[in-house]
Amino acid sequence: MPRYISCCATVASFLKIARPAREPYVIRNQTNRHQKASLQALWLIEPQQMFRQVRIQMRKLSLFIATSLDGYIAKPNDDLSFLKIVEKEGEDYGYAEFTANIDTIILGRKTYDYVLKEIGSSHYDNGQRDVYVITRSERPGVGRTTFYSGDLRDLIQRLKSEKGKGIYCDGGAEIINELLHHDLIDELIISIIPILVGNGTRLFKDGRPEQRLEFISAKSFESGLTQLHYKRADN
Repeated sequence: MPRYISCCATVASFLKIARPAREPYVIRNQTNRHQKASLQALWLIEPQQMFRQVRIQMRKLSLFIATSLDGYIAKPNDDLSFLKIVEKEGEDYGYAEFTANIDTIILGRKTYDYVLKEIGSSHYDNGQRDVYVITRSERPGVGRTTFYSGDLRDLIQRLKSEKGKGIYCDGGAEIINELLHHDLIDELIISIIPILVGNGTRLFKDGRPEQRLEFISAKSFESGLTQLHYKRADN
């Protein structure tokens, strides 16, 4: 599955126009020097460079999640109580700054139901962003929340090709690992909670392809939480 979708047909057709097989592009006499320079520069652009420019325009899918030191995002029975050990008044570990740059959220149905019960629907659907709950059964939408039961890859590819801010994946583990399996996550911000829970739901499951990452930053907090920020490495 290509990492970036859309605009391929447009670029391909453009190459046919801008780079004909036999005859060079003829600049009419009335074309001024600046126009000539622009066209000559365009002539020199390689297809790979053009596709690279297309990639930059794609929306980014980011993972922002917390895990125990031994790699669990929940204890058995979806117990998230261990997250409370790093709760501190006035400290959100960059969550508000992160969500200010997203306008779409992707999450699994179990995660959605838990947050709905513990916090309320406005935690996700605040009227300013679209929420896609991935589920196996069809349900009517509520506000800007859509319950999506189709192919996850098709949804992500469509969203990435649309205009907008970033896309945020909030779990759960099945959704995260399916996205990783198809190389669809562009950025990972992982907060390490200082605890070994021993058992539960693993953040990363076996059976995924190897993926290289580029280190962005690491932050440590008084609570003992350490936050790691990586992005997908350029191939």
